Amino acid sequence: FFDAQTRQTLFLSVPLFGAEAELHDYFRRDWVWGFDAAVGGTNGVLSLPTLAGPAYRYSVVNVGTSLTAEWPVGRVAPFVGVRVAYLIMGRKFDDAAFPDQRFAMVSPGLATGARFQLTRKLNLTARSRLQYLQYTVDAQRSLGFWELAALLTYEP
Repeated sequence: FFDAQTRQTLFLSVPLFGAEAELHDYFRRDWVWGFDAAVGGTNGVLSLPTLAGPAYRYSVVNVGTSLTAEWPVGRVAPFVGVRVAYLIMGRKFDDAAFPDQRFAMVSPGLATGARFQLTRKLNLTARSRLQYLQYTVDAQRSLGFWELAALLTYEP
């Protein structure tokens, strides 16, 4: 998340492990329709102005689909497109006095990057995503966040 306070107290930065599948040239030549899912988690400590201390486990589930256009130039194919994701974020407190918390929402965004062909069937992809999250639980906030990824992909 771009907002440091949000990133440190509400939605923690976590590494994600995921899987993706893509359909190349499905709708149109050089268009790619992708599906992805990722999970991640970390530990945190609740820090509020009036209360500090209870530890919790923070988890993220991220499921999405994207539509990108590629411009192949030799072994390199830069791409740009749109993405929509469904995010589920939760906190499970170690102290039973605190109820578990969950937040789920749809997040639209943009994707950009480049695919580098290593061999005929093996590619290395560098990708960034810029997403939007509207948070309306305790305040009305519009939050932006980004993802960076390096992928090793195989095309059958």
